[in-house]
Amino acid sequence: MANKIKIGLLGDMGVGKTCIVQRFCFHKYRDLYESTIGIEMSDQEVVVDNQSYPIQIWDTAGQERFRSVSRVFFNDIKGIFIVFSLDNMESLNHCKDWLDDFYSLVDQSKNIPVVLVGNKLDLITDENNVRVPEDIIKKFVSNNDIPLYIETSSKKDINIDSAFQEMVSIIIKRNLHISEKKNEIVEITQEQENSPRSNQQTTNDCSC
Repeated sequence: MANKIKIGLLGDMGVGKTCIVQRFCFHKYRDLYESTIGIEMSDQEVVVDNQSYPIQIWDTAGQERFRSVSRVFFNDIKGIFIVFSLDNMESLNHCKDWLDDFYSLVDQSKNIPVVLVGNKLDLITDENNVRVPEDIIKKFVSNNDIPLYIETSSKKDINIDSAFQEMVSIIIKRNLHISEKKNEIVEITQEQENSPRSNQQTTNDCSC
Protein backbone atom coordinates (compact mmCIF):
# COMPACT_ATOMS: atom_id res chain seq x y z
CA MET A 1 0.00 0.00 0.00
CA ALA A 2 2.07 2.94 -1.25
CA ASN A 3 -0.79 5.42 -0.90
CA LYS A 4 -1.94 6.74 2.43
CA ILE A 5 -4.63 4.69 4.12
CA LYS A 6 -7.58 7.00 4.72
CA ILE A 7 -9.31 6.47 8.08
CA GLY A 8 -12.22 8.55 9.37
CA LEU A 9 -13.84 9.22 12.74
CA LEU A 10 -17.58 9.68 13.22
CA GLY A 11 -19.60 10.36 16.34
CA ASP A 12 -21.41 13.01 18.35
CA MET A 13 -19.82 16.27 19.40
CA GLY A 14 -17.98 16.02 22.69
CA VAL A 15 -17.14 12.30 22.57
CA GLY A 16 -13.44 13.07 22.07
CA LYS A 17 -12.76 12.38 18.39
CA THR A 18 -10.37 15.32 17.98
CA CYS A 19 -8.66 14.46 21.26
CA ILE A 20 -8.03 10.93 19.95
CA VAL A 21 -6.44 12.31 16.78
CA GLN A 22 -4.34 14.85 18.70
CA ARG A 23 -3.10 12.21 21.12
CA PHE A 24 -2.25 9.74 18.36
CA CYS A 25 -0.64 12.13 15.88
CA PHE A 26 0.92 14.76 18.13
CA HIS A 27 1.15 12.99 21.52
CA LYS A 28 -0.67 15.77 23.31
CA TYR A 29 -3.98 16.29 25.06
CA ARG A 30 -6.09 19.35 25.80
CA ASP A 31 -9.51 19.42 27.42
CA LEU A 32 -10.79 21.99 24.94
CA TYR A 33 -10.23 22.29 21.21
CA GLU A 34 -11.61 25.10 19.08
CA SER A 35 -13.52 23.35 16.34
CA THR A 36 -13.79 24.74 12.84
CA ILE A 37 -16.47 23.79 10.36
CA GLY A 38 -14.94 21.60 7.71
CA ILE A 39 -12.66 18.59 7.60
CA GLU A 40 -9.36 18.27 9.42
CA MET A 41 -6.71 15.84 8.16
CA SER A 42 -3.69 14.54 10.04
CA ASP A 43 -0.94 12.23 8.81
CA GLN A 44 0.79 9.52 10.80
CA GLU A 45 2.38 6.10 10.33
CA VAL A 46 1.32 2.80 11.85
CA VAL A 47 3.59 -0.21 12.23
CA VAL A 48 1.96 -3.61 11.73
CA ASP A 49 4.06 -6.80 11.65
CA ASN A 50 7.26 -4.74 11.44
CA GLN A 51 6.04 -2.86 8.38
CA SER A 52 5.18 0.83 8.37
CA TYR A 53 1.97 2.06 6.73
CA PRO A 54 1.24 5.75 6.09
CA ILE A 55 -2.26 6.76 7.13
CA GLN A 56 -4.32 9.92 6.83
CA ILE A 57 -6.90 10.52 9.55
CA TRP A 58 -10.01 12.54 8.72
CA ASP A 59 -11.91 14.29 11.50
CA THR A 60 -15.34 15.84 10.89
CA ALA A 61 -14.20 19.04 12.62
CA GLY A 62 -17.58 20.32 13.75
CA GLN A 63 -19.75 19.07 10.90
CA GLU A 64 -21.37 16.58 13.26
CA ARG A 65 -23.22 19.38 15.06
CA PHE A 66 -25.44 19.62 11.97
CA ARG A 67 -25.81 15.80 11.66
CA SER A 68 -24.40 16.19 8.17
CA VAL A 69 -21.00 15.09 6.92
CA SER A 70 -19.71 15.98 3.47
CA ARG A 71 -19.68 13.16 0.92
CA VAL A 72 -16.02 13.90 0.20
CA PHE A 73 -15.30 12.71 3.74
CA PHE A 74 -16.10 9.17 2.61
CA ASN A 75 -14.29 9.18 -0.76
CA ASP A 76 -11.65 6.41 -0.87
CA ILE A 77 -12.07 5.74 2.84
CA LYS A 78 -10.55 2.45 3.99
CA GLY A 79 -11.77 2.29 7.59
CA ILE A 80 -14.04 4.17 9.98
CA PHE A 81 -14.08 4.65 13.75
CA ILE A 82 -17.53 5.18 15.27
CA VAL A 83 -16.86 6.92 18.58
CA PHE A 84 -19.05 7.32 21.66
CA SER A 85 -18.39 8.39 25.23
CA LEU A 86 -18.49 5.70 27.90
CA ASP A 87 -20.32 8.05 30.27
CA ASN A 88 -23.00 9.05 27.76
CA MET A 89 -25.66 6.53 26.75
CA GLU A 90 -27.15 8.89 24.19
CA SER A 91 -23.86 9.04 22.30
CA LEU A 92 -23.98 5.25 21.87
CA ASN A 93 -27.60 5.40 20.71
CA HIS A 94 -26.57 7.90 18.05
CA CYS A 95 -23.86 5.53 16.79
CA LYS A 96 -26.55 3.66 14.86
CA ASP A 97 -27.43 6.90 13.04
CA TRP A 98 -23.77 7.52 12.21
CA LEU A 99 -23.44 3.96 11.01
CA ASP A 100 -26.50 4.31 8.77
CA ASP A 101 -25.12 7.57 7.35
CA PHE A 102 -21.83 5.85 6.63
CA TYR A 103 -23.39 2.87 4.85
CA SER A 104 -25.64 5.14 2.80
CA LEU A 105 -22.66 7.03 1.38
CA VAL A 106 -20.09 4.28 0.72
CA ASP A 107 -19.88 1.32 -1.61
CA GLN A 108 -20.72 -1.54 0.76
CA SER A 109 -19.25 -4.09 -1.64
CA LYS A 110 -15.81 -2.80 -0.61
CA ASN A 111 -16.39 -4.25 2.87
CA ILE A 112 -14.92 -1.24 4.66
CA PRO A 113 -14.20 -2.13 8.31
CA VAL A 114 -15.95 -0.33 11.15
CA VAL A 115 -14.41 -0.18 14.62
CA LEU A 116 -16.50 0.95 17.59
CA VAL A 117 -14.62 3.09 20.12
CA GLY A 118 -15.80 3.74 23.66
CA ASN A 119 -13.81 6.82 24.66
CA LYS A 120 -13.25 8.65 27.97
CA LEU A 121 -12.38 5.50 29.88
CA ASP A 122 -10.63 7.73 32.42
CA LEU A 123 -14.05 9.00 33.59
CA ILE A 124 -15.19 5.52 34.58
CA THR A 125 -14.21 4.98 38.21
CA ASP A 126 -15.60 3.15 41.21
CA GLU A 127 -16.96 6.46 42.46
CA ASN A 128 -18.58 7.30 39.12
CA ASN A 129 -21.31 4.77 38.39
CA VAL A 130 -22.45 6.54 35.24
CA ARG A 131 -21.35 4.14 32.53
CA VAL A 132 -22.90 2.74 29.39
CA PRO A 133 -23.74 -0.89 30.33
CA GLU A 134 -21.38 -3.45 28.79
CA ASP A 135 -24.22 -5.75 27.74
CA ILE A 136 -25.78 -2.96 25.66
CA ILE A 137 -22.43 -2.28 23.99
CA LYS A 138 -21.96 -5.99 23.20
CA LYS A 139 -25.47 -6.16 21.76
CA PHE A 140 -24.79 -3.14 19.53
CA VAL A 141 -21.55 -4.70 18.28
CA SER A 142 -23.25 -8.02 17.57
CA ASN A 143 -26.34 -6.55 15.89
CA ASN A 144 -24.25 -4.42 13.54
CA ASP A 145 -21.54 -6.99 12.69
CA ILE A 146 -18.76 -4.76 13.99
CA PRO A 147 -15.44 -6.67 13.95
CA LEU A 148 -13.81 -4.81 16.83
CA TYR A 149 -14.77 -2.80 19.91
CA ILE A 150 -12.10 -1.03 21.94
CA GLU A 151 -12.19 1.28 24.96
CA THR A 152 -9.85 4.26 25.00
CA SER A 153 -8.81 7.33 26.92
CA SER A 154 -7.10 10.13 25.05
CA LYS A 155 -6.51 11.92 28.35
CA LYS A 156 -4.65 8.98 29.92
CA ASP A 157 -3.33 7.68 26.57
CA ILE A 158 -5.02 4.29 26.92
CA ASN A 159 -5.37 2.08 23.82
CA ILE A 160 -5.03 5.01 21.40
CA ASP A 161 -2.12 3.50 19.46
CA SER A 162 -3.69 0.05 19.71
CA ALA A 163 -6.93 1.28 18.13
CA PHE A 164 -5.14 2.52 15.01
CA GLN A 165 -2.87 -0.52 14.82
CA GLU A 166 -5.86 -2.85 15.01
CA MET A 167 -7.73 -0.84 12.39
CA VAL A 168 -4.81 -0.90 9.93
CA SER A 169 -4.33 -4.63 10.57
CA ILE A 170 -7.98 -5.30 9.71
CA ILE A 171 -7.72 -3.17 6.55
CA ILE A 172 -4.58 -5.00 5.40
CA LYS A 173 -6.13 -8.43 5.98
CA ARG A 174 -9.33 -7.52 4.16
CA ASN A 175 -7.47 -6.04 1.20
CA LEU A 176 -5.26 -9.14 1.06
CA HIS A 177 -8.35 -11.35 1.11
CA ILE A 178 -9.94 -9.35 -1.71
CA SER A 179 -6.71 -9.55 -3.73
CA GLU A 180 -6.51 -13.32 -3.24
CA LYS A 181 -10.12 -13.69 -4.35
CA LYS A 182 -9.42 -11.68 -7.50
CA ASN A 183 -6.39 -13.87 -8.26
CA GLU A 184 -8.52 -16.99 -7.83
CA ILE A 185 -11.06 -15.64 -10.31
CA VAL A 186 -8.31 -14.83 -12.82
CA GLU A 187 -6.81 -18.32 -12.46
CA ILE A 188 -10.18 -20.02 -12.92
CA THR A 189 -10.91 -17.89 -15.97
CA GLN A 190 -7.53 -18.72 -17.50
CA GLU A 191 -8.03 -22.43 -16.85
CA GLN A 192 -11.41 -22.31 -18.56
CA GLU A 193 -9.94 -20.50 -21.55
CA ASN A 194 -7.06 -22.99 -21.88
CA SER A 195 -9.11 -26.15 -21.43
CA PRO A 196 -10.35 -28.01 -24.58
CA ARG A 197 -13.98 -27.41 -25.30
CA SER A 198 -16.04 -30.35 -24.21
CA ASN A 199 -18.06 -32.24 -26.78
CA GLN A 200 -16.61 -30.17 -29.60
CA GLN A 201 -16.72 -32.01 -32.95
CA THR A 202 -13.59 -31.58 -35.03
CA THR A 203 -14.83 -33.49 -38.09
CA ASN A 204 -17.81 -33.10 -40.31
CA ASP A 205 -19.88 -36.28 -40.09
CA CYS A 206 -22.18 -35.28 -42.89
CA SER A 207 -22.31 -38.05 -45.59
CA CYS A 208 -23.43 -35.88 -48.41
